[in-house]
Amino acid sequence: MEKFVYVGAMATVGDPVDTSVAAVTEETPTKAPEPLTAYAKTKALAEQAVLDAAGEGFPAVVCVPPLIVGAGNWQEGPSALFKMLHDGFKFYMDGTVGTVAARDVAEAVRLLLFGPHRDGERFFMIGAMMRNQELFAQIAKSVGKPVPSIRAPKPLLLATGWLLETLAGFTGKEPLISQDAVITMTASPVSPNDGSKMTHLYDFRYSSIADAIAETGKQFLRELDVNSRDNGTPQ
Repeated sequence: MEKFVYVGAMATVGDPVDTSVAAVTEETPTKAPEPLTAYAKTKALAEQAVLDAAGEGFPAVVCVPPLIVGAGNWQEGPSALFKMLHDGFKFYMDGTVGTVAARDVAEAVRLLLFGPHRDGERFFMIGAMMRNQELFAQIAKSVGKPVPSIRAPKPLLLATGWLLETLAGFTGKEPLISQDAVITMTASPVSPNDGSKMTHLYDFRYSSIADAIAETGKQFLRELDVNSRDNGTPQ
């Protein structure tokens, strides 16, 4: 194998040890996120395995994105936010989350596969830091729905996530919202994460998150229209 790029997750990056730093980069010493979700734990273990292998000569680097904005499985992951808000979700949560366009992650992986780098290097991918209220508002607008106007406290969302996950165990369907998702999205960092390393080392520029959200919303509505026509049902 000539090169290997592991796509990790920003959920594994906690607050800086030195809380006075202006921004968290790939070289900043950080603590483990608290609480550590099951998703973050598995991603952290996988990333460490890749870094350990790189330390022994395996040609690998790590790409670390936050919430990825793009079309995908509308039933789970970040793409499910579009379906959730289209279906009438009226709440927003506190917190700030990093975002990046899916196309940017794909382009970064391509550049890392064919460009120069050191084995074991990590690359943060941060298109924009957004308040959840603004993120939910932009997604709602992109699918033609009212902007969520009700602030939901974190304890209420965690209880809702627990209930929906419990019900999902009986129905076999993905829960509308999970406890891990609530923990990840409400964990506002002490210092913003800095994804500028990619732009300094490669011919790379981040896409507009607003444009990525608008395009993803259009794609969701197109697929919804096609599915509705195929099933003979109105939207």
